[in-house]
Amino acid sequence: MTVEQAAKQYALKYKHHVSSEGLENIQSDFIAGYEWALNNQWVPSEQFKRNSDDYLILLNNGEVRRYSEKKLPNALITHCMNIPPKQ
Repeated sequence: MTVEQAAKQYALKYKHHVSSEGLENIQSDFIAGYEWALNNQWVPSEQFKRNSDDYLILLNNGEVRRYSEKKLPNALITHCMNIPPKQ
């Protein structure tokens, strides 16, 4: 399912409560929220809360790696992100 399809499906829940323009606004807001979430998954390393010992790290040299406690990188970790669960 695309994000546009998901937005339309979500908006249709409110079809009896808002105008067609309102439905379009709901879809636009849904997509904007999706894009924001997608672009804000990286957390500064000092604020990162580990949910596992396996996650993604962004290094100060621009490299992205999968991190585990067994493999410590030589570069400075600037940001972290939990690996999303498989769907």
